[in-house]
Amino acid sequence: MAIEGSRTENSSYFIKLRENTKWQNGTEFTAEDVKFTIDTIIALGEKSIYIENVSNIENVEVLSENLIKLKLKEEKPFFEYNLTFPIISKKLFEGENIEQTDKNNLPIGTRKIQSKSSRQLTNKSSRK
Repeated sequence: MAIEGSRTENSSYFIKLRENTKWQNGTEFTAEDVKFTIDTIIALGEKSIYIENVSNIENVEVLSENLIKLKLKEEKPFFEYNLTFPIISKKLFEGENIEQTDKNNLPIGTRKIQSKSSRQLTNKSSRK
């Protein structure tokens, strides 16, 4: 959901998020969701497969609904390419045990759900 990013210092990044984006349940997608996600991944540590993507982040600061500042522990070339991980809704997951909540069984996203016919989902090699 990031639309723009810039490095302001050797160890600081500003990331602008797409405005007017909503979760599939109708709530607003904001910078608070991104901060909550990064903080959650860091708190999970090695239990999260995304820990390496955020392990160099020292601090996440929400500057507005659609702008965050990341302060890194140390300068790393091409750090921005590590910023790939799913974002979770703060409103939906705050206060939940992330590892055990039933809310993980039906995650929500920020895009329209599209279905494909079963024929499209069939592996070509299994067709006769």
